[in-house]
Amino acid sequence: MSASAPIIKIDDISKSFGSFKVLDGLSMQVMPGEKLALIGPSGSGKTTILRILMTLERIDGGHIQIDGEQLYHMERNGQLLAADERHLTRMRRKIGMVFQLFNLFPHKCVMDNVTLAPMLPKIMLFDEVTSALDPELVEEVMNVMRKLAAETDMTMLLVTHEMGFAHDFADRVLFFDRGRIVEEGKPDEIFRNPKQERTQGFLKKIIAAGHRV
Repeated sequence: MSASAPIIKIDDISKSFGSFKVLDGLSMQVMPGEKLALIGPSGSGKTTILRILMTLERIDGGHIQIDGEQLYHMERNGQLLAADERHLTRMRRKIGMVFQLFNLFPHKCVMDNVTLAPMLPKIMLFDEVTSALDPELVEEVMNVMRKLAAETDMTMLLVTHEMGFAHDFADRVLFFDRGRIVEEGKPDEIFRNPKQERTQGFLKKIIAAGHRV
């Protein structure tokens, strides 16, 4: 794959749980080595994106490429076919995911779980990794993630409600609402001068709750 080509390319994907459409025609691209923060209200589709990339959920429609290869389809004789389990297993080797940290490997401490990241593939997905931690551990975990970002070329996608950390950590921020990307840009653009009314309203509530952005 060319260094200038996206390592993740998502094209018009949809996903529903029963009658609830959690992703609605969503498209996005992530460049190699990019650090992306996904923010937005609960239920907006952020975690679902990570689970789809990790093949823990199947898409209902659209296409995803990881490192130049189709994720949920295989190309055979010029046709796209539904991926079999062997193909999905091979694609999973390109991606690692850290959930709430204490649940990842119960026999390891929180810091051990975070520092496993360099042993994993090209892309790391972090899903609310500080949400279940004691406050004194939150900053320590974020420092480890900052170090990983500074010392590796790993592509990282972070779902978080820690807006201050998202501002400091990410190269780009995506604001999700109702299964769509409402606004995206550099951290200062999103947190200091959001253009969309929905983004502005969300951040005002975050600030009113006493969180740093």
